[in-house]
Amino acid sequence: MTLSVREALRTTALKYGRLLAGEAGLDNRIRWVTVVEILENTDRLAEGEFLITTAYGLSGDEGRRVRFIPSLAARKLAGVAIMTGFYLPEIPPEFVRQADAHKLPLIELPSFLNFSDITRPIMQRIVHSQYELLDYSENIHQELMQIVLSGRSFPGIAELLAARTGGDITVCDAGWQVVARHGARHVSAESREEILVSFQSGDLLNAMRQGEIVCFTSAHNAAPMANVAAPVTAQGKIHGFIVMAKPRREYTELDRVCITHAAMVCALEFLKLKAVEEAELRLQGDFLDEILAGKWLKGSTIAEKGRAMGLDFSRRHNVCIIKLSPPPASAGANNDKGCLYNLYEIARQAFAESRIKIFAKVRRDALVLLLEGEALARKEVVLAAEKIEKRWAASVPNIKIAIGVGENRRAIDQLPGCAEEAELALKFGHFLNPRHRVCFYADLGIFQYLVRLYEQKVDLQAVCDNVLGGLLEYDRKHGKKLLPTLETYLALNQNKQQTAATLFVHRHTLTYRLNRIEKITGMDLHNPNHRILLQLAIYIHRFLSTI
Repeated sequence: MTLSVREALRTTALKYGRLLAGEAGLDNRIRWVTVVEILENTDRLAEGEFLITTAYGLSGDEGRRVRFIPSLAARKLAGVAIMTGFYLPEIPPEFVRQADAHKLPLIELPSFLNFSDITRPIMQRIVHSQYELLDYSENIHQELMQIVLSGRSFPGIAELLAARTGGDITVCDAGWQVVARHGARHVSAESREEILVSFQSGDLLNAMRQGEIVCFTSAHNAAPMANVAAPVTAQGKIHGFIVMAKPRREYTELDRVCITHAAMVCALEFLKLKAVEEAELRLQGDFLDEILAGKWLKGSTIAEKGRAMGLDFSRRHNVCIIKLSPPPASAGANNDKGCLYNLYEIARQAFAESRIKIFAKVRRDALVLLLEGEALARKEVVLAAEKIEKRWAASVPNIKIAIGVGENRRAIDQLPGCAEEAELALKFGHFLNPRHRVCFYADLGIFQYLVRLYEQKVDLQAVCDNVLGGLLEYDRKHGKKLLPTLETYLALNQNKQQTAATLFVHRHTLTYRLNRIEKITGMDLHNPNHRILLQLAIYIHRFLSTI
């Protein structure tokens, strides 16, 4: 492989030179050798170059001398060798200090050496290593393609990488969920999780989003470990990540070549899985449309079709609708669809963790899910919904989601009604409880019936006005608080002491207000039928005010 500065000092004519500074950078790899006598512009130098110079023009220019070593370090050179005896009688002390500070190997060369004596063996080694890398690259690519063609997918890729690199390999999807892992001789399970977490934020993640392979060093059992991660990208999108951990001293360019090729092959696998998943999702959506629309003649036929697609209608089912709020603007239909597919992936994973199977239908700005589970307990659904919210917020922070859930069903023919409940919970639940992003139809309480009456175009306003119209008008004209007083009084089961304490008024004031309420409404607060009518009118008023 490419020569390090340390190896070049031992095996080439550089051994006749003297290392003055930058010992910490001796493992820098030499990608090219540049010989320059008059160095006017360091911007032309590239990362990994090894510079050989006579330092012409530096002896009489203090400003250039001060900038010389820092400018080379900024270009990330592998090292610099200065031939003394021509223009510099000796290496200036500030060069030595600066080179040590920047970890840039600084070598003093005697004047009897010819430049070709140094450049020839290094260039031969570089060219030879490039042939080796090319040959290795072709071999690893062929091996990886054979794994994919044989259907071994991500586990086979991880196994080959572990064998080729000698490292611990983890393949993750775009959400950092592990899809394959192989090799466990270097790090513990706890350390692997810590490594994955380290790659999921900050500069490392930002660099991978730009398509870069990133690396950081950590300590495991007092030994320095190289932790490397490569993004798996296709069609301008990150589909996953490949992570490798191995002892730092064993990490080579060949490992980087392996990971680069594996990332390309994994991209093909992710795209293949995506295509299969989208086809399955379309089939699920068509079948779900059929179920929720009630478009079948025999329940046994639809049950048999469901079994063929993996549904078990002997278990509990429910309908959950997740809506984007607001829908993605300016993205176009394809991006809207991609956004919902991303939401589907998050939902599928979250519900799977709660042992709930889902069937999905992608609509324009919403995801309709048929939930299937043994119990479908509320806490299971809530837990999954909370995970969906959290992961979606981390993935797409500028688009919120709202979730509506119906009530559990066992009969197929009841599922259309369940879908309607989820729609109503989604439509009205968030207005009644603005702080709740997950709304269950059961939580609507009496508002379930008001919603249905409202949907059926019943004139609820007329009902409210007939009972509370005079009270509302009185409060509006006189700035009084008779309606809140009535609402509190009824909510506290006509307990005057508790009502007065809650409203912070004297009992005589409360009695006066209650008398005024009875006079204005014509209702008797001691009559249970009147109290029910007043309570219902209050619910209608709250409902109409909210929507």
